[in-house]
Amino acid sequence: VPNITEACFLSNHVVQESYTGEDVERIADQLHDLGAKSLVITSIKMKEGKYTAVKASPGDSIKFLPYKEIPVRFPGTGDIFMSIVAGSYLRNGALEKSVETAMRQLERIICANQDNQDKYKGIPIEQFLEDTGNEEA
Repeated sequence: VPNITEACFLSNHVVQESYTGEDVERIADQLHDLGAKSLVITSIKMKEGKYTAVKASPGDSIKFLPYKEIPVRFPGTGDIFMSIVAGSYLRNGALEKSVETAMRQLERIICANQDNQDKYKGIPIEQFLEDTGNEEA
């Protein structure tokens, strides 16, 4: 689950300010060629907005899931995102649904913590652990 910058480095593509769907497809295809079975690429800025891309297998079409960026930074949000994706995927076996669940839950968790004074401490995830197992939360 690389972000778009990491995906560019891994696939030897130039990092850009903004990407087209075709750009992301080429990056995803290169990552599949390197051995990735399934792909989730986060933090993609496109003309139309911000997206997370999901490609469950090399033969599948890429799905772009839109999100609204919350103007706050916390360390560890990528780890939380990946943990929710993995847990959800183990329960339901559906990558796209698992990514949607993680996006929805992480948005809620970040919004609940965006006014924390010391953001460098990260998110106190313990208070949300019960909800992260809930696909509907």
